[in-house]
Amino acid sequence: MIRAGIHTTMRSHTAICLILMMLGTGCRKPYTRTPHRLEGTWKSDQEQSVKWNREHATLTEEQMEKVAPLWGHMTTTFLPEGKGTITIESYNLKAGVHNHNVKATTNAFTYLIGPETADAVMVEIKSDWVPNQISTYHFEGADLYWIPLNESKDAPREYFRRIKEAPEP
Repeated sequence: MIRAGIHTTMRSHTAICLILMMLGTGCRKPYTRTPHRLEGTWKSDQEQSVKWNREHATLTEEQMEKVAPLWGHMTTTFLPEGKGTITIESYNLKAGVHNHNVKATTNAFTYLIGPETADAVMVEIKSDWVPNQISTYHFEGADLYWIPLNESKDAPREYFRRIKEAPEP
């Protein structure tokens, strides 16, 4: 008698699950993926980059004048599936007495997340336009990161500010 009750209950549960599955729901909580903190769209922050580098980097004023106009024109998007894009907007770059019109461009890349700490993550980027590049992204809160431009102790930094959250899973 008890066995018949168990089988009836199990068959009822199975039937309910099948009906729910046909209706687009399920009997279990669906898997949800938490986006990595790097996912989303980030824009180069010229103001923050210039401010930090003027105060801390070992750049001469002449070097700052050359490098500062390069910041603020790049947008990087990290997508959840390990792909992304780097977009450089068109701008006019003045170099001494010469003006150079930099044309807009977008390039795709793939990336792998490496070791990370509470405030940094190592990322390997692969693309056709840059050989494999491994960089450490240093976070200052959830919406600001910086990357060193070389490996020296007081290396110049470029800051990036989040302008768009990662897409919902």
